Amino acid sequence: MTNTNNIIERFNSLFHDVAKIWNAWNIQLFVLLSLSLQVCLVLIASYRKRAAKKWVVTFISLAYFLADWATPYALGLISNRQRINIGTAHNLYAFWAPFLLFHLSGPDNISSISLDENEVSLKQWVQVVAQFVAILFILQRASRSFPFIIQPAILVFLAGLLKYAERIWARHLASPNNWINSIQQMERNPRPDYEKLSVAYMEMREAHLPVEVQSLQIPPKKFKASFESDHLPNVGHEEAGHLDDKSLLKFAHFFYKTFKGFMGGTSFNLEQRQISRNFFLKISERDAFKILEMELSIVHDALHTKAVVARRKIGSVLRVISACSIVVASFLFFLYDKSGFLKVDVIFTYVLILGTIVLEILSFLMLLLSDWYLIAHKHYNWKERIATAIVNRHRWSEFVSKFNIVSYCLHKHPRVNRKIPGAQLIMNLLAASRIRQTTTTYVAPKSVRYKIFEEMKKKSEVAENVETATMICSQRGDWALMQSSCYNQFKWSLGEIEYGKSLVLWHIAADLCFYVCRSSHDNPDDVHERGFCKTISDYMLYLLVMKPTMMVPVAGHCPQITQDTTAEAKRLLSTRSVRDHGEACLTIFSVATEFRRAVLRTDASNSVLFDACRLARQLMEREEPWKLMSKVWVDLLGYAAVNCEAHVHAQQLSRGGELLTFVWLMMNHLGLGMQFRDEPARTRYKLVVKK
Repeated sequence: MTNTNNIIERFNSLFHDVAKIWNAWNIQLFVLLSLSLQVCLVLIASYRKRAAKKWVVTFISLAYFLADWATPYALGLISNRQRINIGTAHNLYAFWAPFLLFHLSGPDNISSISLDENEVSLKQWVQVVAQFVAILFILQRASRSFPFIIQPAILVFLAGLLKYAERIWARHLASPNNWINSIQQMERNPRPDYEKLSVAYMEMREAHLPVEVQSLQIPPKKFKASFESDHLPNVGHEEAGHLDDKSLLKFAHFFYKTFKGFMGGTSFNLEQRQISRNFFLKISERDAFKILEMELSIVHDALHTKAVVARRKIGSVLRVISACSIVVASFLFFLYDKSGFLKVDVIFTYVLILGTIVLEILSFLMLLLSDWYLIAHKHYNWKERIATAIVNRHRWSEFVSKFNIVSYCLHKHPRVNRKIPGAQLIMNLLAASRIRQTTTTYVAPKSVRYKIFEEMKKKSEVAENVETATMICSQRGDWALMQSSCYNQFKWSLGEIEYGKSLVLWHIAADLCFYVCRSSHDNPDDVHERGFCKTISDYMLYLLVMKPTMMVPVAGHCPQITQDTTAEAKRLLSTRSVRDHGEACLTIFSVATEFRRAVLRTDASNSVLFDACRLARQLMEREEPWKLMSKVWVDLLGYAAVNCEAHVHAQQLSRGGELLTFVWLMMNHLGLGMQFRDEPARTRYKLVVKK
């Protein structure tokens, strides 16, 4: 009993000591945490758009949310300390409160973490006003004992207020409504002013003038492709691959300004389509992907950073005022007598001031070396090395993730007793964990990216008009079959079934052919085509399983299809005790498939395993199966890309980017998207007095 009492007493003593330390240093800890998070975000927030690993994005998001939480909490601690009025020296904390508002504004390279945050809601306004009011109350209380602190504190408060205004302004400009309304090319075509026309008509009738209304057909307004250098259509084949670094960035910004409405689902006229299509048909694969990468990077910065505000004149003025306020406030604090304050708090204040100045310097340097600054200052004397370094830096992860059904089936699956409570939840968590374990991530080979662009260019060359382009985009493999004169043989696997089932079917068939057809004497072209099909096949299934939001418009009943197919494959491989991937594919391929599974099916299973085996046999009977398969996979990839909603593509930009988003933007620039229209002629009316 005595030992127990001693343990309790020691625990209470330890708890009392910890509480005492916490009460003495909690404000300093949280202010330092807030400053540290700001420095962390300044240094790493830009990695969101090129992060290959999910944990990097998660870490940045965690730092972002912690920064938004730590600042209000620190303000609450300062306000509470003032209220209980423990000693006069603690009033120096009031000078720290405006710095917390400065932190709350966030760094320049991250103004929002998602598209939803750009919609400034009433809840956000209430939270912002509450922080402002709390800081004003803190300053008002401090003014009673130390009025000289108020002058530098108000200057810091002004700087924080301007910085936070930049954040609100950046979010406002990036909100969906303002994003669409800011598109200058989207000029509405209102009908004739009926009221004005009718008043003029009645006045002429009252004057007993013979009058009639005549209509005039006015052609649609021409699109003016204002650009600093040569006109876009003048880029010729002989210049392909030789666009210099400065031109690449300028072209990317031009296409961003002209076609940023793609992200808002806006439609464009035929002249805009033709300008973009002609340009991308003439440039090389390398230049095309570089321009697309830069354009998507600019879109990300416009949606999730303060770049749009910082490059404006008023934004620059606000930034200068904010920086000057910080410097003047620091100078005033340095001159004041600080003998009445604790030495440790004075040192901490200098750390806070120095950290804030460092944040401003880092933000300025990052802005100076950003695409936006170089674009805004058109006459900036670029040095070749600087331009090359800026243009050639990574703007997306360049990674593609892969998921393979056969590999997943070969993975060990722990058994769970279905009778225990929560068994279904445990099974779902284990299944999700197994999927993540069997998902692999690789750098997307340039040959794969260039192959996609080459195939899309061939389609664009055929799509002279919107009708043909729409027809090509609506095909999910049928276009490739019709070009290869084998439509009747393979239509059962594409056009006659839903997209999700076709995807799983061709994924397994590609996997079977990949291992069955391997030979050391293969043609190099076949090796290239086979690797391309394998990469796109596994990538598309990864999107189907791990990112269903991108595939929702086309996927159909995909979860049931993949689950039933996986269950059937597991049953077959477990009975044969197969553990190797290649051996598993050979085992599946060896099953007799004279009839389609649909003929023999008597249950409600949606498995396509043996239909895929039959499809693989049909493909291997052809002389060049890989060329056909590569064209089919490009069709399936393009169909998913153009049918994925624009805002879903935009969401991927802050998560490392997706190859599917690149394909979507590429297709639109090649005139293969669904966002083009034939603008009708405008009608104008005028009153004419009869002779």
